[in-house]
Amino acid sequence: MENKKLEDQKILALCKHGITRSGAIVKVLKSRKTKVDVLCAGLLSNSKETIKMLCDWADVVYVLLNEEELERYKYKIPEYIQFEHIVMTDEWGYAAHPILLNKVNDILQ
Repeated sequence: MENKKLEDQKILALCKHGITRSGAIVKVLKSRKTKVDVLCAGLLSNSKETIKMLCDWADVVYVLLNEEELERYKYKIPEYIQFEHIVMTDEWGYAAHPILLNKVNDILQ
């Protein structure tokens, strides 16, 4: 993954429910004490209109889903939005899982 300067960016992290995978991105970025606005949301738990509003707000959109989930929920993301797909399964149970946090930290380097 390309190294991007995320400081002063508005970042949206999307996953299925908006709790674990996308929550880990929020935890990692906030722990870096850089100036970022970061939100997480679930594609399953939010309307298409809400996802559009959040995507329009964001400078950077990360989508953390496995391939099957991406096919199932991609229709909720506006077609004009360019997002970075991070292939990740939902196996962690909670956003602060140490292996998940390390994995997300490595991805965002």
